[in-house]
Amino acid sequence: MARFILVFSLLLTVVMFYLGWRLAESLVHWILLAAMAMLILMLPTFYWNSESDKYPVLKNILQQVSYLSMALISCLFVLCALRDLVLIAVTLTAGADQAAMVFNLTGGTIAFLAAALVTLVGFWRAIRGPRVRQVTVPIAGLPTILSGLHIVQISDLHVGPTIGRRYVERLLQMVDELKPDLTVLTGDIVDGDVEELRDVVAPLSRLFPYGRVFFVPGNHEYYWDIDTWTKEFRRLGATVLLNSGEYVKHNGHQFWIGGVTDPAALQTHSGKGPDVKQAYAGAENADFRLLLSHRPGFVVEAAAAGFHLQLSGHTHGGQFFPWTYILRIAHRFFIGLIKYDNIWLYVSPGTGSWGPPMRLGTTPEVTSIRIETAPAGS
Repeated sequence: MARFILVFSLLLTVVMFYLGWRLAESLVHWILLAAMAMLILMLPTFYWNSESDKYPVLKNILQQVSYLSMALISCLFVLCALRDLVLIAVTLTAGADQAAMVFNLTGGTIAFLAAALVTLVGFWRAIRGPRVRQVTVPIAGLPTILSGLHIVQISDLHVGPTIGRRYVERLLQMVDELKPDLTVLTGDIVDGDVEELRDVVAPLSRLFPYGRVFFVPGNHEYYWDIDTWTKEFRRLGATVLLNSGEYVKHNGHQFWIGGVTDPAALQTHSGKGPDVKQAYAGAENADFRLLLSHRPGFVVEAAAAGFHLQLSGHTHGGQFFPWTYILRIAHRFFIGLIKYDNIWLYVSPGTGSWGPPMRLGTTPEVTSIRIETAPAGS
């Protein structure tokens, strides 16, 4: 973690000097950049300095402002980089004088205001809450009695500094209206310790009457003590699947649901790594086999094991531009409904947001999934 903070601080310093060099036209602009950098660098102290817990309201406000500063710096950097590309193009096509005119018209206060406007739009799109996305998955050979099985997926909610109880309450109202047969939580539901967030996640216990609730951890649950969060989710009424599975009855017929841990278990030395084969063990006679895995990449192993559908999250769909495009390079299975070999995979863009409370190019969602019998020959 110390190495990460050092590298992040160095990168932030480079970015700040680049923005100052290209955009700052007065001392005020430099002061704004320095203030935002300081706010961003304060973020680790909110998590590891126990003194900050004595002032919860102030801590929450400073966290919100720090994350918004991160979002604003990100927008400034993107706008500045695009501006420099335009300046190069204008210089090559129209000459240095025209480029100088563009430079003078698009820097300084105008750039800061444009970045602030984009940040506010992204912030509004993030805090207004998730939307329901309807997804139909056709399963070949699915018994008619299981056709119409309704699953609601919640993923990457990230209850914590920027996702509070009111957001959770709105989410629950949406699930209440959907009335699923099954509710699945596919990791990164929380972003803090149990003692701090217990009251915030408490409403999740209301998911239980809407159908059976299953939970698999994401990397963030491991960062915040997987053992305590496992106990808490069980207390709330969820079935926790850690490289395990079980039969679930629907309309008098049984199907299999398995779930795996996250690779962060090995990184944090707090449990066994993901084992798809173990999550499949016992499912041989099931007509429909569902795997829950926070990370979508395990679909390769899930297909080999014999699962029909995998539900995942983790990628956030990039969350906001330009990451909505950049992260596609890092993730083979990025977002949406994907057919791989003999299995379907759905990758949720997330129900909340992490880090900067921004959504540009993606929308947080509650995924309403209907499992249907695929037409013959498809």
